[in-house]
Amino acid sequence: MAAGEIALAKARGELVARADVRKFLADRARMERDQWIAWASAVAGRLAAGRWQAFREFGGGKVREHLLRLSERPLYGGDDGSRAA
Repeated sequence: MAAGEIALAKARGELVARADVRKFLADRARMERDQWIAWASAVAGRLAAGRWQAFREFGGGKVREHLLRLSERPLYGGDDGSRAA
């Protein structure tokens, strides 16, 4: 991309600042890490109790459910997925 094309794309709002992308990725990764830690804490007691049924439940559907919940979270801060101003 030539310098003129970059300036035009920036003026059109088609470019994103690198710092903004890094902040977004760090915030998203932190949120996902915190969700996994919370999930593991929620199921650890049942698994530690040696309940085989709980182990079977979490071995299949529960991890999938947790991944689906994470995927449904908006990428941006707003509940509707809008970018923060």
